[in-house]
Amino acid sequence: MTDRKSLEAAKKLVRGGAAGAPPSAEVFVPEIRSNIKWTPTTSSVTAFRPEAAILLVWRYGVPFKDLDGLHSWLATHEVGMANLCTTSTSNKVAYLGTYLHVDTGAPRYQTMWGLVDEAAEQAYLLPALQGSQQFFDLVKTLRGYWCRDPNATDHRLGQARNYMTLNTLPINSAFWDVTYQARNDLPIP
Repeated sequence: MTDRKSLEAAKKLVRGGAAGAPPSAEVFVPEIRSNIKWTPTTSSVTAFRPEAAILLVWRYGVPFKDLDGLHSWLATHEVGMANLCTTSTSNKVAYLGTYLHVDTGAPRYQTMWGLVDEAAEQAYLLPALQGSQQFFDLVKTLRGYWCRDPNATDHRLGQARNYMTLNTLPINSAFWDVTYQARNDLPIP
């Protein structure tokens, strides 16, 4: 009997209007919320040297558990690494900074290096990395964050007008040894 009473009560339910009214639908306007979660610091930051014909760009994510470590490391070492890069490469290579993609989603970073020309990587950056243990160790630590992301990418951007033929594209990277050692320093999962 209880089931019959429930069925009769369900028939009497009023849905969206008066009993016996035809079904209808109203426009639903969803609330859209931004998931921006990063706000810049209020401290003054001087931009690194912006001029470069070649950009080397590392794109990578960082696990949430490592975010504070990366941000603290950058706050402590980034300017020094930029200065070491500039002086040890005779102003031919510049560390242009590490940037956080601030729009949405998981934290993604881009670390950028600027070269005055294609030859600067082999002629200045590689010798600087090989000749200065301090510079090498700083770059290795930063590259270690890149190494933690299995989807990390390494891009080379050149001003298109400088590439008349595909034969001028580079095939060697000064960051090879740094990457190799940074990956070897990662703990085995």
